[in-house]
This record gives sequence, structure tokens and C-alpha cells, in this order.
Amino acid sequence: MYQKITIKRGKASRLSHKIWLIMRLTTVILIATMMQVSAISMAQKITLAKIDAPLKEVITELRKQSGYDFIVPGSVFNLAKPVTVNITNVDFEDALKKIFDNQPVDYNIESGNVTLKIKEPNLIDELIVRIKEIDVNGKVVDEKGLPLPGATVKVKGMSLFTNTDMNGSFSLKSVPEDATIVISFLGFKTSEIKAQALAARKDAVITLIYSESKLDEVQVIAYGTTSRRLSTSNIATVKAEEIAKSPVSNPLLALQGRVPGLIVTQNTGFSGGGVKVRVQGQNSQIRGSDPLYVIDGVPYTSQLVNGLQPTLGSSTPNPVDINLYGGGNPLSFINPGDIESIDVLKDADATSIYGSRAANGAILITTKKGKAGQTRVEVNLQSGVGVVPKRMNLLNTKQYLQMRNEALKNDGLPGPGFFDFDLNGAWDQNRETDWQKELLGGTANYNDFQTSVTGGNANINYRAGAGYHSETTVFPTDDNDRKTSLHFNLNNISTNQKFKIQLNGSYMYDQNQIPMVDLTGMAMRLAPNAPALRNADGSLNWQQANIFGMVMPTWENPLSFDENIYRVKTTNLVSNAVLSYKLLRNLELKSSFGFTNLNADEFSSGRLSALSPEAQKTSTPSATYGKSNIQGWIIEPQLNYQALIGAGKLEAMLGSTLENRHTTGDRISGEGYASDLVLEDVHAAAKLNNYFPSVSATYKYNALFGRLNYNFRDKYLVNASIRRDGSSRFGPENQFNNFYSIAGAWVFSNEEFIKKNASFLSFGKLRASYGTTGNDQIGDYQFMDLYNTPFGINPYLGVNPLVPSQLYNPLLQWEETKKLNFGIDMGFFKDRVLLNANYSRNRSSNQLGNYGLPVSTGFNVVVRNIDATVQNTAWELSLTTMNLMGNGFNWSTSLNLTVPKNELIAYPNIDKSSAAGNLLIGSSLSQQLVLGFRGVDPTTGAYVFADKDGNTVPLPNAGTDRVLPFNTDPKFYGGLQNTFSYKGFQLDALFQFVKQTGRNTNILGDRPGAFSGNTGNQPADVLNAWHKQGDVSNIQRYSQNFSLFFQNYYAANFSDVVFTDASYIRLENVSLSWSIPQSWRNKWHMQNLRFFTQGQNLLTFTKYKGLDPETQSQFSLPPLRVLTFGVRAVL
Repeated sequence: MYQKITIKRGKASRLSHKIWLIMRLTTVILIATMMQVSAISMAQKITLAKIDAPLKEVITELRKQSGYDFIVPGSVFNLAKPVTVNITNVDFEDALKKIFDNQPVDYNIESGNVTLKIKEPNLIDELIVRIKEIDVNGKVVDEKGLPLPGATVKVKGMSLFTNTDMNGSFSLKSVPEDATIVISFLGFKTSEIKAQALAARKDAVITLIYSESKLDEVQVIAYGTTSRRLSTSNIATVKAEEIAKSPVSNPLLALQGRVPGLIVTQNTGFSGGGVKVRVQGQNSQIRGSDPLYVIDGVPYTSQLVNGLQPTLGSSTPNPVDINLYGGGNPLSFINPGDIESIDVLKDADATSIYGSRAANGAILITTKKGKAGQTRVEVNLQSGVGVVPKRMNLLNTKQYLQMRNEALKNDGLPGPGFFDFDLNGAWDQNRETDWQKELLGGTANYNDFQTSVTGGNANINYRAGAGYHSETTVFPTDDNDRKTSLHFNLNNISTNQKFKIQLNGSYMYDQNQIPMVDLTGMAMRLAPNAPALRNADGSLNWQQANIFGMVMPTWENPLSFDENIYRVKTTNLVSNAVLSYKLLRNLELKSSFGFTNLNADEFSSGRLSALSPEAQKTSTPSATYGKSNIQGWIIEPQLNYQALIGAGKLEAMLGSTLENRHTTGDRISGEGYASDLVLEDVHAAAKLNNYFPSVSATYKYNALFGRLNYNFRDKYLVNASIRRDGSSRFGPENQFNNFYSIAGAWVFSNEEFIKKNASFLSFGKLRASYGTTGNDQIGDYQFMDLYNTPFGINPYLGVNPLVPSQLYNPLLQWEETKKLNFGIDMGFFKDRVLLNANYSRNRSSNQLGNYGLPVSTGFNVVVRNIDATVQNTAWELSLTTMNLMGNGFNWSTSLNLTVPKNELIAYPNIDKSSAAGNLLIGSSLSQQLVLGFRGVDPTTGAYVFADKDGNTVPLPNAGTDRVLPFNTDPKFYGGLQNTFSYKGFQLDALFQFVKQTGRNTNILGDRPGAFSGNTGNQPADVLNAWHKQGDVSNIQRYSQNFSLFFQNYYAANFSDVVFTDASYIRLENVSLSWSIPQSWRNKWHMQNLRFFTQGQNLLTFTKYKGLDPETQSQFSLPPLRVLTFGVRAVL
């Protein structure tokens, strides 16, 4: 505590001589005593070690050690410089001299007190100060000598700073001669150097060392960048080096198993197929749960409008029209070779600045940019093969025919009927074909070629790249997917370093031709004695027979589906321009202009050659055409301000968004063509039919947003943002809403007491965030009355009638998600061990969904806000360790784990709503109520079930007896990667693991014993079916009769027997590479030459008996096992 001294003055009393003598003697004694005490205090030894500590903190420590009180005016603390001192066992007065050297403060020791005051400036002092001020100039480069534009150069302890220009150069005026210059740049170790040393060096060059710590890797955030060390958000980053290890055509697939809180699921093994992406769970009951995709600052669609081919699959129905499903995934039109990094933003601090568009998280894709320096040419060649990784154990011909004959016997039939071609002699009963080998046993060819050139100087640099990618299928067809891509980047800065312009563009042309029907289902179900695919002359074999006096084919040849083609030609353009001008040293005006155009041209044929000879006589060729387009533009002006305030750095941003997206889609069919050769010409049709409604929708969006970030000594971090969004998808009274976030972080490892007492801890940070985001993924015009012209209604007086298709709902408004996140980041032993843990809780309320209506309204549903709340919680953990380092050998491990939980926590009056029976309070949105399966009745051989009271019944009530809840959400998921390197060799192995419940494929499809056209084969497990009275089994008796036991089989499809353990551990990716030695590179004048082999989906450990535990389907092609070999050369 600091003392305040008050001196009172008054008149001295008249005293006698004796008293006066006593007082004089007493005074002498007291003075002698005080001098002795003072001498003892001055002799007190001081030990103190501080780095950039506040003066107040130093004084507190001095008072404790010396016993002196300090009298300090408040203005002293305001002007005092941070104190750096390291003294051991020195006298108090010597300690004061050391501490107050070069401080603008005088001190005076008197009567056990130290009084501080501000130094009075004089002419000589001012002249000395001016003489000691110097100018500092230099250039900042990396270890390769390349300039680092945008690096921060500041005077330690002062508000004087600047940034390097495009050449890496900087200049600071009037810097104190004894000052320390601090140079920092994201991804590099911070460097400190004395100003005097810099000034003494002509053309000084400061080399920053690349930081090996993942804490210093650059992370891209909304409208800026940060690092894991200084971030207040929950962000995961995957770099280009990791993406390049995966031989995939869709960059989303490279994220599988690498990012906590993110689950990516392939829907099919076709190139360009659908991909389901969820960031921290499903927030909405029905409507869009896709994250926001942003490519170089430009929002990108998450769904396509393609409608002719469901084989490719998609994550959700297209929100523009719930009847129009998008085939494939739009991210497959982004070349992975052009990507520099992918950042997954999860919490409110990271996503709130995007407002309504990022309620389900955001995935930011940053493409590669040009770099100053000598011209650099890179070529990457890769080729390989893909195969179906697993085969089902199915019945052979002997077992199959035995099952079929037993089914006829069980049904009381004397023998096979006219259409039992597998038994009645139409097909050879001694023939046996492995249809999995025949239809799925082929090899898909994989080829990829990438090239790029980069270069430039201090003011202008560039990157241009091109790529070609092709994949075929494993089917016995000529189908393939071919992609051609172009990418460019141009950066320019004016000579005065004030005006900057950046241009980016990515273009891809994709031609994807696949079969009209996925042959996987046929490979699983075709009878093993089905006919050969082709006749001896190579023509399609229809195995025709005389049936009821007519010559008819006995089967539908699988190859006939390849005679009909589906082809989609897609062009995709993503471009943007970023212009900025530095109005003042700390103030920048910036604007981003983005444009996207995704166009698809579809064609599917109905050729005569796909029909049997008899059918061709009465048919004509047909075709269907489709065109769709998603075109959008966005303008985002911004004002950015940064300044050093005290010992901290303030960054402020104010911006606005104007966005427009127009979506169109048309489909038309033609018939009566003269031949198969003219099917691609729509004008050759004798008749055109418009069976499908056209789509034309415009989405408009605008916003005003701001963000403040304050960093105090890299120790205390605060970030806040606010945004006001407007969306055209809501009524005029509800179009606007406000969203915000607040976040803070404490880097406790920068505290002195931590540095002293926990030397093993190299980094530690606690962070928390809370905020709101919105969701408007409901499609356009959902609040309006809509009409359409349905197919099949005759015109009235020559005019097509309009029919109401949607009810008016002006009350439609925003769905809102409140996000809460707590996290801790820790580094141990100089960051050799990095630990990251997060807890998140997202609550989505005012849900947007379909609400069921009475039939009397004339509509099935209306889109409205539902008073329900969905909660997603998750524990996320990631651990990175450097296990071994040295002697040329390195071994690192990365582990991530996510434990999610999805729950409907509120839904007032749910029992009276259309969700009754489908959703349960306290349960997951994916949870289903199913029947209780009780096996097979030993007497009848039929499936039996439990009713709602637990009684065993043969035919339950599907409406009231479905009482068992079953949840298919993953219980936990994650990935484990190990990287080994030795000299020029590197081996990476990534395992992905998922704990989940899935669909039991043994109970789906045809009934055991039934024959339906071509199909009837079953998994070998059906051999354990019930055969006679008394048998105990979980598979009912064989039967092909639709009236006998069919209802039992149908009920089983809605019972718990259809669920099984679908957990798996998959060796998702392996990459082995070798780079030639440096001496060879020098000899061959190359920067690098690397040979590599890569594998995807190499091995899966699972109890799941189906083809694939990820897709869980017997009717769609599973993800392929891919093995490639390649070479990368840098010239």
C-alpha cells in the first residue's frame, strides 16, 4: 500500500531548560536509531527477475523485499516503460538505479519511503533524446530468401509499428537507439533484434525461421487470418500437403478422419457422387443442415439442381424444389490440386460473422497463390486403379436352387410356374455365374495430371495452373468421368505500397457419363444360374422363350442399362477480385467482388438397342434433356483499422454484404425419334413432353457486420462480432435479424508464475465463446402462395390451368442457433506434444420445417417455424505428438476423437403435431421407433414380434406397437495418423474409425425363396433359415407367395432386426514417397523430384456383413479401393 503524508504546522511551546535538554538527548538517540534502521534497510539485498513487467508489479515486489513504502502519483504508471531486469543479491539503492535507468521517472529515498515523480524535461535532455533517435530499414525474408510481405515490424513496448511491403521491405522513422525491434509473421518464429544493430547494417536482411510448431500454422478465418496460437475460435485446418496425399477427385473426401467435429460420408463409389457433410451434428429437423462453403471469400452452393440421375446421390433434397434432387456434390468441381488449405469453422466466434449462412458451420477453401521469386514450374503425374474392396458371401447355384424348390414346397405348389425361369428349364440349372465378379469385378482406371507455374517480383506475382483428371468405373462398360481445370492468381501492389489488387479464378469442365442404373444391386441379387450376358456373336443375350404363345425375353440383361447412357456436362467458374487502398497508415479500405456460375447440361437416352428384339418392333427411341444453372455474385466492401494501444494490438473491421443468386432448371423429354443415332438432337423428336415443372428462383441477401479484436501482450485475447442479416426467403416483416458473438482467450503459459513453475509447459490457452447464427436454408418463395401447371391436366380453352401448390405463410422467419464453446490448447516439452480439447453446445430453435396439414386444406404440408429446440453437444479431442526426432528419422502421431450427442430437447404439444410418433423428446432426430423382433415361430416358421405390451404376436400393429427407439447417429468417431520420415523417405498412414449402428442388409431386398424377374439370390446366411417344425432360427421359412408370410417379412423391415453394428476401423489413406537427394537436384537443376505411391480405402475392420459400413447399401456402389503411383517434379 502507498502512503499519503500530511504535514501539519504550528507554533512551538515554551519549555524549560531541563525539558529542552531531555528532548535534545532523546532526539539524538532517535536519530541514531533511525540511521541504524535505515542502514539496515539500505543493506537489504534484492533479488529480482522480470521481463517487460509493468512498473507497478516491480514496485510491489521491491516493497516486499525491502520494507520500504513507495509514494507514486498515478501519472507515473501511465508514462513508465515496461521493466526488464535480472539482479541477484544486490543492495536496495543499486537495485533502484538499475530499475529506473532509462525511465522517465525520478526517485527520492527519505524516511523509509521512496517517492517517485515524473522527470522534468530540459533542453539538454530533449537534445539528447533527439540525437538518440534513429531510422531503421530492412527486408524480411524466409529461409529460402523469398520476401515475406505483410510481416509486422514493431518497436517493443511502444505503439510504433509498420508492415512489410510486397518486397518484404520496411522502414521505421525516429526509433529510440536502444529500442528492440520485433518482427513477426504467421507461420514463422518471432524474431527480435536491436534497433542500433539494424541501423548499423546496410541493406539489412532479417531471416524468419519457419515454425515447426503447428501452433503457428496459418488459419484462415472469415475476412482474415490468424494462427492456432492466437485464435479464440474452434477451427481445424487441413493443409495442401495433407490433401495431396489422398487420391480423390472431391476435396471433401480428403477431410475424412482428419478433423474433429466433422463427419464426411460418401453416398456412392461413383466419381462425382454425393457426399454428406455435417459439422457438429444435425441442427434442423428436415431442412438444410449443410455447412456454408466459401472459396477464396466467395460463397459456393452446397447442392446441385441436376435431376435426371439419382445414381450419383446427394446429401439432401435440393432446397429450391423438394421434388428436384441434385445428383452429385458441387465440390467435385473444385480441383484438389489448386487448394492451399481447407479450414473448418465450428463455433460461434468463427461462424457468427457469416450470420445466417453458417448456422451449420463453415468450410473455407483457400486456393494457391502466386509468390515472388524466380519462376517455379511444378508438374504432378499420377496413375492408378480402383476396385471394389469387398465381396458378399452369396448362395451358389446348388444352394440357390435348393432354396427355391423348398419355397415352392412351403407354398404348397406342385412345381415351378410359367415365370419361374430359374426352375422351369428356361435357364440352365447347371450354369453358375459369379455376378459380383462379372459386374463389379472390373478395374477402374485413375489418371491425374497437374501443372503450374509461379513467379514474380516485389510488385507483381502470379500463379497459373491446369489439370486433367479421369476415372472409369468397375462395371463392364465404357463409362467415365473426365475433368479439365484451369486456375489463376494475380497479385499486384503499387509502388507506393498503398493500392493492392488480387485476382483469382478457377474453371472446370467436367463430362461425366455413368450407367442409368447402378449395377451393384443386380450383382447382389441376380440368380447364379441366370443367362450369359452376350451371345456368341457379341450381341446382348435376352434368353428368349415362348410364353403363352409369344416369344419374350426371360430376363432384363444388365448390360442393356449401359446401352442407355446418362451424361452430364458441367462447367464451373469461381472468380473474385479483391481491391484495397491504404487511406492512412492504420486504415485500409477494401472490397471483394465475387462471381460464380455453375452450369449443367444433362442427357439420358432410351435407345432401341437397349430393348429385346421383340420389344423393338413396337417401340421408338426416346430421350430426356435437362439444363440447370446456378449463377451468383457478391460484393463485400470493408474498412479495416489496426493500431497498437498500450501493450496491445487492436484490429477493427466494418463491412457490408450484397449477394444475389439465381437458380434455373428445365427438363424435357422427347419420343418418336427415327433412330438411336439422332437422340442427342432434341429437334429430331416427333413429340416433346414437359413432364417436369421448371425451376426459376432468385435469392437475395444483404448484411452489415463488424468485428473487434484486441490482443494484449499475446496473453489476453478478445474477439467480438455483430451482424445484421437480410434474406429474401422470409416475408417482408421478418427478413432481417441480428446475430452476434463474443469470445475470449487467456494464454496462461505467458504468465511469469507459469514460466517459473511449469517449465515442461511450452504453451497453454483457455478460451470460450458464445454467440448466435441463423439458418434460412428453406428454398426461395416459401412464404408465398405458389401455383404451377401440373402434367396430365387437359388445357381449358387452349390454356393450361394453374393449380395451387403452396400456401401463403407471411409469418415465416429465421431459425436461430445459439452456440456455446469451451476449449483448452496446450503444448508440452517445446510443443512436441500438443493437446486440444473442446466442448460445444449448439441449440437450434424456431425450427424451419414441414408441418402436416389436414386433407381438407388441399395441401399435405406447409413450411413454417416450429416451436422446437434441437441440441447438439460434442466433446472434441485432438492430440499431436512428435515421438522421435533426430539422426534423420522423425515419427509423429495425430489423434482426433469426437463424442457427439444429438437431442430434441423441446417440442411443446408434440403429441398433437404431425411429428407425433416420429420424434421423441430427449432423443436424437435420427432415432426411429421400431417393432420388437422375437425371431421365428418354431411351429409356423414365420416371423413373430412383440406388441406394445410385450406379448408375442405374428402380425403387430405398425401404428401402436412400434415402441423400441433405435438411434443411427455415430456414438463416436475420429482418426489416427502416423507419419514416419527418414532422409528422403516419408510414410503416412491414416486410420478412420466410427462407432455406429447401421442397417442390416440381410433383411433388406427380396424375400428368401422369392424370384422377382432376374433377382432372387441371397446372402449365404439364409441357409440357417427355418426348415421344419421345431427349428429355432432368426430367418423365416422360404416362400415366394405374396399372400403367405409376406406381411411378416414386411413387418420385419420395420423392426429392430434391421439394425446391426456398423462400426468400423478403416485404413483410409497410405502415402509413401521418396525425394531425390539434394546433390542430385543440384546436378539436374531441379528444386525437387519426388516419387510416390498412394492408397485410399485399403483395409476395413468391421463386423458389418454388407458391402460397406459407410454407405450401408446393397444397391449402390461402395467407395473403391484405390492404388496410385506418381511423380512430382519442381523446376
